Amino acid sequence: MTDTCSVPSQPIYHASGGPSTSAALRDIGEAFRRSPLWLLMAWQDIKLRYRGSVLGPFWLTLSMGVMILAMGMVYSRLLKTAANDYFPMLTLGLLQWTLMATLMQDACITFIQANSFIKQIRLPYMTYVMRTLARNLAVYAHNFIIYIIVALIFGIWPGVYLWLLLPGLVLFLLNAMWVIMFLAMVCARFRDITPIISSLVQVVFFVTPVIWAPGLLQGHQWVVELNPFYHLLELIRAPLLGHAPDALSYIYTSATAILGIAGTFIMFRRFRARIAYWV
Repeated sequence: MTDTCSVPSQPIYHASGGPSTSAALRDIGEAFRRSPLWLLMAWQDIKLRYRGSVLGPFWLTLSMGVMILAMGMVYSRLLKTAANDYFPMLTLGLLQWTLMATLMQDACITFIQANSFIKQIRLPYMTYVMRTLARNLAVYAHNFIIYIIVALIFGIWPGVYLWLLLPGLVLFLLNAMWVIMFLAMVCARFRDITPIISSLVQVVFFVTPVIWAPGLLQGHQWVVELNPFYHLLELIRAPLLGHAPDALSYIYTSATAILGIAGTFIMFRRFRARIAYWV
């Protein structure tokens, strides 16, 4: 008796022939046209992850709030920084870093986690990339409540600088999309990359101004200026703290977005037909 749920021997979503630019572009365009699908998939992921939980994803918000309170009380004294300056900086730093770190870790399993879909259903690969991005942005939106509370307590109002949040978000999302696609392909092909990325994220945390201010380096600013994570962090944190990000951050993130998208698209065009076999 044939098992109707068995995985077919040949992947359904497989591009015939060699690399095709038009097929890769169609994949990306079709994914954006199907935005309700990946939004629903992201929402379903969140529901399944916190099924049976009373607070759901707000447990993360609660735990992060407690961590910010504890770290703020200790590190503001260790770094000899006023609480009204340190708490908002720490809050936005941890919120943004958690988003970036989780995106990178989830990116590594984006295609691996969706292997049953990839092998049985004809869906654009970009759908799974957007699913990962949307899921993490939804959790980030829950956690953002912490910043609102901190801003009310310490009287933080971005004013006109809030408008600078828009270009910062665009640059952040463009960089996030190519990073997810790149890591999803690389980790699907080479499974050893996933633990390497997890270890790298932990190391980079300590050399990125998340819980400390860049000015503390005193003459070693190159550590910050060459750090892409800092520039992505500053695009969001600076406007919400009421000042403009440095021009270098816009230049740096724009360059990484252009080069990253171009390089990842070439890679996607070249290896798109093999992804179904890798997973």
